This record gives sequence, structure tokens and C-alpha cells, in this order.
Amino acid sequence: MIDVIFSDIDGCLVPEGYDPLGSIQADEDSEPCFEYYRNYSGPQLVLCTGRAWVNTYGILRRANFLPNQLRIWPDQPVLCENGIDVIIDPINGKRTSLIDESAQLDHLRPVVERIKNTGEELELVLDKMRERLEEDFGRDVTPIHLIKKEFCVTARIPHFEGTTEQVDPSQFYQSVIEAAQGPLGSFGEDGSVRIILSASAVDITLPIGKGDGVKFLLRRYGTPPARAAYIGDSVPDIEGMKQVGLACCPANAVQPVKDFVASRGKRGYVSRLNYADAEIDILDCIQAGQA
Repeated sequence: MIDVIFSDIDGCLVPEGYDPLGSIQADEDSEPCFEYYRNYSGPQLVLCTGRAWVNTYGILRRANFLPNQLRIWPDQPVLCENGIDVIIDPINGKRTSLIDESAQLDHLRPVVERIKNTGEELELVLDKMRERLEEDFGRDVTPIHLIKKEFCVTARIPHFEGTTEQVDPSQFYQSVIEAAQGPLGSFGEDGSVRIILSASAVDITLPIGKGDGVKFLLRRYGTPPARAAYIGDSVPDIEGMKQVGLACCPANAVQPVKDFVASRGKRGYVSRLNYADAEIDILDCIQAGQA
């Protein structure tokens, strides 16, 4: 039996193309999935995302904070910034962080400042990064958006101008690494900082992942891992999946995620559907005991 379900947002909870940065978006195409969430009455759903809290709140607000879900825990926590930023009470804004909760992570506080400084310096070279990509591909590229969060910095993967086609993620990832090496200094060499490629962005972040956030919440509320599930689509989600009994993913998940979920056998479920359609399929299957 599953009591708690952790879910990523982009690539899972919301439809393809849903505005990743809007505070509240009410378009007709996405309304069916949010109507489902407003009426959802299954196990407690906990969001676990690379987004900053400011870009996550609007999604929960539009879903009315999932009013009918089965609340196993007294709180309705949300894990942001790949698990580092812990929102204990999203309605009242009560929050903490894994750094605040663990004295063993206190040494990372100077690293947070270095990451923020790196974001400031990256902002000055975004146009040059864009020009270099345009030279490499021989095509116009959309502006690169840099998102500054509480504990990390995110560079969104740009698209080719006038299309929905992303610039090659691996090449963009390499360009971010090259631009960040100088500002990060020794922190970029000793493991104090991780540069992670996801489906839509590159995160410059602490060596704390979604798995750490999931483990923290399960321990905080005394929920056995076997009674928890995780829905994700990108490589950082695998860390979260390893902490729970049931791992699930949509058909649009990257191949390493699908391979990992398939390797779990009966404790894994790969939906045949994509994005929010898959999320709803997975939630329905869990409630019916079919996943």
C-alpha cells in the first residue's frame, strides 16, 4: 500500500509546454489535468522539483493545494531546488532547508554564496554564450534565461529561434561548465558544487539531491520507504526513486530513467502516456493497486 507519492513537475505533473515560470497560468489546454488534481483523493502527493519555490507556488495554488487528497502527514511539504529547499507549509510559507536541518551540511553555507556570485558573473556572459551557440549551429538561438534561486542557479536550455526545438542539451551543458569554471574556483573541483543537466535546464547546485530530500521527509514523518512512490522523468529523479518502494515514470522520460524503473520489476511502472496524462494514469493505477 502506498501512503505518499513524490512527483516531479516538469515532464510529469504538468502538460507538455506548460509555462515553466508563470506564477499562475489558466489556459484551457491544461485545465483538465488541474481539475483532476483538485478532485484527486488518493495518497498524499508531495512535489519534488528543481524549480524555485516562487515558480512552484502557482501550480499548487491552481490545484487548490490538492484539497481532497488523503493526508497521511500533518503537513503538506514541497521539495524545491532538487530537494534542498523544504517548504513545510506551502499555504503559510513555512520553510526550512536541508542545510538548516543537518549540522553535517553547515560547511556548505559558503558554497551557496559562491554559487550566487557565479550566477552574477554568468549573467554577464549570456549573450556571448548565445553567440557562440549560433556560430556552432549556424542558426538563430533564443535568449538564455538565468534563474537565481535560494540555493542554486539554473540556466534554461534555449531553443532555435521560431521553433520548439532545443539547442543540443549536451553542448549547452558544456558551455555552462566552461563559463562557470572560473567563478566557481576550487568549489567546482572538490565536489562542493554539482552542475546537473536535466530535460530543460542546467543547474549549478549543491551536492544535495532529490534523494536526500525524500529521505529527510520520510524520516521526519516516520513513513516506511516501502509505502512511498516516486514519479519522475529526468536523471536527477533517479536519486529520489532509490529511496522509495515504487518508482514510476511517463513515456517521455529519458532512457536512463525508463531503464531504472523497468529494472525494479513489479516495483516499477512505466506509463504508456506522456506528461500530465501519464501522471494521471500513474495516480489512478496506484489507487487501484495496479502499479
